[in-house]
Amino acid sequence: MRYLTSLLMALTLLLLLAISLTGFAQIPDTLWSRTYGESSTDYIDAVIQTADGGFIMAGQANYENQFTTGDLWLLRTNANGDTLWSKIYATAGIDRGRDVLQTADGGFMIAGYQTTPDGLDRDAWLLRTNAVGDTLWSKVWGGSSSDELRSLGETPDGGFILAGTTRSFGNSGLEGWLIRTNANGDTLWTRTYGGPATDILNRVIPTADGGFVAIGQQFDATSGAYDLWLVRGSANGDTLWTKAYNGPHFSYSSDYGSDIRATSDGGFFASGKATGLPNTTNSDAWLLRLNASGDTLWTRLYGGISLEETAALEITPDGGVLMTGYTFAAGVDIDAFIMRTDANGDSLWTIPFGGTGNDQITDIHRTSDGGYIASGFTSSPDNLDYNGWLIRLAGDNATGIGENPTPNPQGFQLFQNYPNPFNPSTQIEFDIAAPGWTELNIFDIAGRAVRSLHAGVLTPGHYNLQWDGKDDAGRPVSSGVYFYQFSSGPFSLAKKMMLIR
Repeated sequence: MRYLTSLLMALTLLLLLAISLTGFAQIPDTLWSRTYGESSTDYIDAVIQTADGGFIMAGQANYENQFTTGDLWLLRTNANGDTLWSKIYATAGIDRGRDVLQTADGGFMIAGYQTTPDGLDRDAWLLRTNAVGDTLWSKVWGGSSSDELRSLGETPDGGFILAGTTRSFGNSGLEGWLIRTNANGDTLWTRTYGGPATDILNRVIPTADGGFVAIGQQFDATSGAYDLWLVRGSANGDTLWTKAYNGPHFSYSSDYGSDIRATSDGGFFASGKATGLPNTTNSDAWLLRLNASGDTLWTRLYGGISLEETAALEITPDGGVLMTGYTFAAGVDIDAFIMRTDANGDSLWTIPFGGTGNDQITDIHRTSDGGYIASGFTSSPDNLDYNGWLIRLAGDNATGIGENPTPNPQGFQLFQNYPNPFNPSTQIEFDIAAPGWTELNIFDIAGRAVRSLHAGVLTPGHYNLQWDGKDDAGRPVSSGVYFYQFSSGPFSLAKKMMLIR
């Protein structure tokens, strides 16, 4: 009877999550769903779209005994999810890839960890491969205890910023850890953040000024609670500010930050979980909107009678947010969800994913056609072994120049191009809040003008332009880093993109 009650509670929650405000947004179709792996336990922690329209995933594959070994796993597919190649990178211990990105030459960079043969300690691991997964070089950082990487981002100079945790360095506890490298993985600086207790960094993103912002969890020794935590730093690793954010029950909470994205106004969306009432295991999915100084503009909680937590987020073209996460009721399996909000954090729709086993979605990104790709792992339907999991969603119908633009946008915004990296073309979207002269220009890394995509008066709306990788004379430009600059009235902003031939 207890199991039946829990099951009914979980099903009720999933039904409530599936209710959408269809007058404002349409639930996208699931185009396809694929699982990957052998007859053991395999995880996918991160996915991105590659320049050719396919996908690359990083995680862990267990080809032997699932309880004693595991190898860093890199899996590449075409646009339909068909496997092109699958590679493992193994040491004598347990290894895992936690994040991945594509480099300018078409290769890949993977951040994660490798474990010593005795299984007691971990070392941070950065792996560089070519386009077919062959190892070009490998870098390891670590000390006398456990250290790992959980996230990486590319910096404007072609180097990398890495985030994770360390017990080997700092104040003897578990601390947040950042490493800055050049393009060859050579260390430029390292920093630890936190105190003698437990502090972690889960995600780092480069910022427009060359610095970074990282998100995780910090222990508050005064209250005895754990807070969602942000660290904002300069290009040299100097701390500009740190902020801790409490959920509604801050005196006994175990709040947590999982992902962060920069907004076009210089602020941020941050996601994670906020713990519920004391002496319970309940938590709610948590979304925060912050300004450039980290001050809270608003927060939203999403959840029901059980445990909900977010894993990843992505900003949508209309300034809203797409979040992934999972929900769990005692005695019932874990089910994944993808949730869509508007720019004010109001829920528009939620899609539950799951079967008779445990299912989690770990990452999500926008694709070149305006849809979305999500990754994770699932033990459905047999509830025995986990397999890597890829879900392809249809997306929003973006409006282009010369068509009827969406009226009344929230403000001036410039979105990250997609796909990025790209070949041969990429989409650039922006919002205009007031009529006026508008320009969108492409520059190379030396600041030389390459292409004018638009120069003229536009009315308020959401717009979508395509750059085909050619200059104003119609000649294909070479591979490398480029910048696109959007100017309209008082608003001007530039973002970086990467072309791979």
